[in-house]
Amino acid sequence: MDSAGREALATCLATVLKDEPWQDFGFPKRPQYGAWFQRFRAKWRVELENTVLQQMLSALTAAYIVSGKLPKDFSVSAAGVYTANASITAAFGFSSQAEGALRLKNAIDEYVSSPPDQWSQILYARIRPDTLPDKELGAKLFLGCAQFGNAAKNMTKNMIGVLKWQTT
Repeated sequence: MDSAGREALATCLATVLKDEPWQDFGFPKRPQYGAWFQRFRAKWRVELENTVLQQMLSALTAAYIVSGKLPKDFSVSAAGVYTANASITAAFGFSSQAEGALRLKNAIDEYVSSPPDQWSQILYARIRPDTLPDKELGAKLFLGCAQFGNAAKNMTKNMIGVLKWQTT
């Protein structure tokens, strides 16, 4: 993988680890809980946070591919890099590196093969905010899917090397 690819993936990963994209989805900040503490949290909440993380990473990576900054077939390499470390793979909510690589590759490919105008709908279908027991959070996530999907879509049109969240 060349330096441009490594830099793009590092930028995507660094972005999803900031508070601002999570705030777009209605969270006060990026959720940060260790594996031990996760066992005591509501299962739906842990799964939701993992899904949001996975979808943000997939959409941002797809934006680089659609914009032409990364090759069309880069999803396999990206998913492999994101899941190369077993601890990081577990933090993303995957049961194994192989499962994580496959699911991320498929998610990235789904965004790449869809018009960017439809990315908000993909986020909504994956996150499913209407099914959450916390209706207030569900409403925030509903708006967040539109807001984040629009930001990722705009990246594909105007890729200048910095993401919206890096400038704040």
